[in-house]
Amino acid sequence: MRFPTLASVLVLTSAALVAVILIPLYGSEDSDDTAINPDGDGKDDNKSTPPELNSNLLTVSTECSRNGKPWYTCLMPDSFGFSLYCPAYSEFNQTEVEQAQWLRFPAGLGVTTPLETCFPCPGPESNCTVELYYTFIANNLTLDQMPAISDSGYSIWELAEFHCKSLCEAPEVGEECGWQSMCELGKDFCDFDGETTGVCKDCPDDINECYNEGFVTHDYGKIECRGCLPRCYAVDVSTLSVDGETILSQPFHDAIQSSEMAASGPLHNCSILSEDSSSTCPEADGKICVVEIGNDIGMPALTQVTNQAENSGCIGIIAFVLFDIVEFFPRHYDSELFIPSVWISKENGTSLLNEKMGSSANLTVDIYGAGCYAHWGSLQCDEITPCLEESYCRFLDSGSEGEGYCYPCPRDANGDIDPLSCYFESLDVGNPDTVSNAHSCLSACSAEAELTSESCKFCTSQLTEFKFGAESDEQKCFLCPQDDVQYPDRVVSLLDGNVTCSKLDSFFKRLPVSKDSSNCELLQSMNYICGCEGVGYAGASTRAKQNALVWMPRVFAIRSILGSLFIIYDILRVRSRRAELYQQIMVCMSFFDVLGAVAYAFTSAPIPTEYYYPGLHGNDATCTAQGFFIQVGTVAGYCNVSLAFYYYLTITKGMNESSLRPYRLWFFICPIVIGMAFAFAGLPYYGNLFLWCNNTASYWPDIPIAVAILNATIVMGIVCYDVHNKVQAFKRERERGEGDGRTLSTKVFWQSFWYLMGFYMTWTPYLALQYFWASQKAYTHYGFILYAGTVVPLQGAWNCFNYMRTRQLRHARELFSSLISSLAPSRRQSSAGFTEQETRYTTIGADPNTIVAGPTRKSLLDDDDDEILSYFSNPDTRSCAQVDPNYWIANIAPFQTNQGCPSFQIYCCRVHSIGAKADCTTKNNVSFRIRLYCSREDTDSIVVEIQRREGFHFMYQQDVTAIFDAAEGNAVQPASAVLEFEYNDDEVENYSQSSLNRLSRMLCPTDGEMRTGATKIALPVLISLTSKHETGPTAVLISRDLIYAPDFEQLRDLIFSFACSSNQNALCSNRVKLQSLEVLANSTSCLVGNTDGFGSPINDTIRLHLVLLVETAFANPRAADLACLILKNTTENWRDYENSRLMNALISANSHGREAYADLEVHSQDVMSLITGVVA
Repeated sequence: MRFPTLASVLVLTSAALVAVILIPLYGSEDSDDTAINPDGDGKDDNKSTPPELNSNLLTVSTECSRNGKPWYTCLMPDSFGFSLYCPAYSEFNQTEVEQAQWLRFPAGLGVTTPLETCFPCPGPESNCTVELYYTFIANNLTLDQMPAISDSGYSIWELAEFHCKSLCEAPEVGEECGWQSMCELGKDFCDFDGETTGVCKDCPDDINECYNEGFVTHDYGKIECRGCLPRCYAVDVSTLSVDGETILSQPFHDAIQSSEMAASGPLHNCSILSEDSSSTCPEADGKICVVEIGNDIGMPALTQVTNQAENSGCIGIIAFVLFDIVEFFPRHYDSELFIPSVWISKENGTSLLNEKMGSSANLTVDIYGAGCYAHWGSLQCDEITPCLEESYCRFLDSGSEGEGYCYPCPRDANGDIDPLSCYFESLDVGNPDTVSNAHSCLSACSAEAELTSESCKFCTSQLTEFKFGAESDEQKCFLCPQDDVQYPDRVVSLLDGNVTCSKLDSFFKRLPVSKDSSNCELLQSMNYICGCEGVGYAGASTRAKQNALVWMPRVFAIRSILGSLFIIYDILRVRSRRAELYQQIMVCMSFFDVLGAVAYAFTSAPIPTEYYYPGLHGNDATCTAQGFFIQVGTVAGYCNVSLAFYYYLTITKGMNESSLRPYRLWFFICPIVIGMAFAFAGLPYYGNLFLWCNNTASYWPDIPIAVAILNATIVMGIVCYDVHNKVQAFKRERERGEGDGRTLSTKVFWQSFWYLMGFYMTWTPYLALQYFWASQKAYTHYGFILYAGTVVPLQGAWNCFNYMRTRQLRHARELFSSLISSLAPSRRQSSAGFTEQETRYTTIGADPNTIVAGPTRKSLLDDDDDEILSYFSNPDTRSCAQVDPNYWIANIAPFQTNQGCPSFQIYCCRVHSIGAKADCTTKNNVSFRIRLYCSREDTDSIVVEIQRREGFHFMYQQDVTAIFDAAEGNAVQPASAVLEFEYNDDEVENYSQSSLNRLSRMLCPTDGEMRTGATKIALPVLISLTSKHETGPTAVLISRDLIYAPDFEQLRDLIFSFACSSNQNALCSNRVKLQSLEVLANSTSCLVGNTDGFGSPINDTIRLHLVLLVETAFANPRAADLACLILKNTTENWRDYENSRLMNALISANSHGREAYADLEVHSQDVMSLITGVVA
């Protein structure tokens, strides 16, 4: 013989509970309508009159379990198989139990399931096996009539034998017990000390003591301790006749009543008690009330109905329910009935209401005893008494948290606990059917008290946050409001489990979820997966909208890719650009933007096909890959912060490429490390986010981007504020206190504005979209989702726009100016009309030999100029400085508007009502000032004025003429020819020595006292004498004598000292330094190829100083330019270790020259080409 294990016990427990709960009330309508009791009164004539007692089932069962009344084991072949029976009266009556309809299944209404035979515990000379055998023989039963029960595989014989032994042959208190030898029902319990055996222990008076710490040894002991309160049900009988016709009836189960109750009287309709249980039924006094019960009535409401019926004067209750097949009845727990109450079938109840109101009826209800299940069959629970591990409390009374039964946690096909089934399974044994039961199941069967999903950002974070309590279908949420589920087996991927459309639809139909719940909006937005009519995913309700969500981000991502690739190409193609930190940051930013934009361009293609919307071709692996590279693309956003700090250090702190070199790597390490760290950290979280795959974790992946935006904004705000302060200080310190400093601060402001706008336009919508997903909002805001999805990939396009903005504006101005000039009939043309090449080499003079050593620009009114170009607000201010007339040359060249003066210049001058000023220096070291201002005599003209400020050279007049010719649009005159001399060798040598002697005496007087005036005369002359362009072969001889002749060592050392001086004083001003450098530049140029037999003209000390001048090109570009010329002429004498430092200096100088000084760019490039052996 086999005995139950714990697993089988739990199976049988479930079966027992089914038996308890699934109790239909009536018989089949095909059954014979005969009285249950042969004589129709429901009583046994031989039964003694019982004492008046409160027939609470537990009170009855206690008579057997505690007070010595004998238990009976009863066989039930058509039902659960067996039951233990405790009679309510002093003697057992087999006829009573055969009459009682005490356990019924919904196989057919009215089909009785009697106790075929019952027997008490055997005497001392017998045992359970023998007694059971003789019972079978006496009643002509065979094992074929004892089928296996449920899925346990145990026959009725085996179960009856087992429970007879546990009841009748149980060990005493203190004796060993186990699964094969259980303690006596209701009296003792087995306190297991392990999984198999224990010791019998007295049952506690209060069942809750079973859960007190230390009362039992093992969890199995708790199961047995709960058996001290056996699960019992009524063995009862009722009779009902109307006008002498017997009608099948069923007593209210589990009600407390005092012995037999009977009533006779007319029938009266009291269905109003079900519709409004707080009201009373009029004219019901002394009548038997018929009540039609609704489908959704629960135990509290049923109790209220019976109470109100009694208050209305009813002497009995006949109730029927509004469904054909009764599987679940409202039950009448723990409340006392004072009038007989029965259930009848729907058909009979409807017939009574329609045809029999007022007819005479007789009604009786009697309880014969209590049927109980031993030990494990009574797993009750409530708010205080919990269930054991891997089981949950399923509350009765429509789910109110009162009394209930312990049910095993639902499991999936693999046998694992499946908490999803607590919500998403259809109504079945073990699966919750109410909100409170679903919560009870989830809290007991899930590792967490809430059902969550970590792999879905926009999914509900907690199913327990559903807003329940909808009171009507109008307030209730439905997955498919039109009830049009077309694909019931499709999986809705909201949680970590297989929730099909049918399960989800069942969930909303079973539980009262409010349609105001945000989770309702989310799930309805996903109902397209089930084929339901709705708003569609992300609000895309039409095919056109769905295609827009796929293709709009894709098209703009491709534009971003092209923009980033252009930036990379434009920077890498020029060696000097590749060396600049700013350009390197742009390349880094563009590279990572390409990676992110390529991932964005795939849009929905990598998303797994299980989401069933257009354009899906992916799986989990492709989704993870796309999400990873999108996160890698955020490095571009962090590079924006590096760029902001670059602006801060260069503009606010005045640092240059050289000073930034020690920190160069940090501009790249920080953004790359942060971006890649978050990209790898997101690997477990990449999943569907409607438009593409990305990190689905809530909030934390987006914090670095938010911090990056905040940092970039703060840093650029500091830069703008600092520039504003510097401009204001500059305005106060100006020579005339004029100007508002508009140009420089405005330029920096707009540069910052466009830089931040590109940043905001990309990353702010990105953050907003991520916030909406994480907060379960905006599921159907199609417009915002489309906008955000379109601009998120555009970082590369914005970068390209900002990168090209200055060039585009400059080209636009040139085009506009050229267009206006071409429409004018006059030949006059301003300098704003110069082409790029003319501007670069002919900013002031028309010939490359008269290049101005000032900032390169296309027009004196160009917005790209900085503080050297200022606008004055007072139209009456005299623009001409009060300078000694003998010291400057001025020429007035009015531009008449009717003769073609460009309207762009006129517009600028009129807007500001003023003129413009620029301080410049010629290549021959003559400082002069160019002014543009309105003519007092003719307000429609512009006056060009040139003032010489310092220095003189005989080529200066020609430079001035070239400026005015260019301004008036005259043909550009070529530079004057080089002076030609008729000479012989002796004359040339004599001329060279005599010239150098005179200059040496001027610069190196015998008294040793150098005079400032001597340098102003001697150095310009020496520049001309060493210029091959001006003096031809004479310059070569003079240069050789100057550099190598011992007679002129003192003069040579002086020139070297001037050129290498780092101190500014009256004798060695910046002008003197520049003139000395130009002398050396001219001399070394003349000696290229003419130094055979001589050493290098430049020693190590001077050479290192020249490198320093190149490194500080931003401070003195003209000095750096001349140093480049000298180095160009002596590069072949450099050593390899010196070339490395020089190359870095040249790269920086070339960058600065490209921005502000044309000669420096050209000459630094020449030197780099010579060093690397590349012919430019």
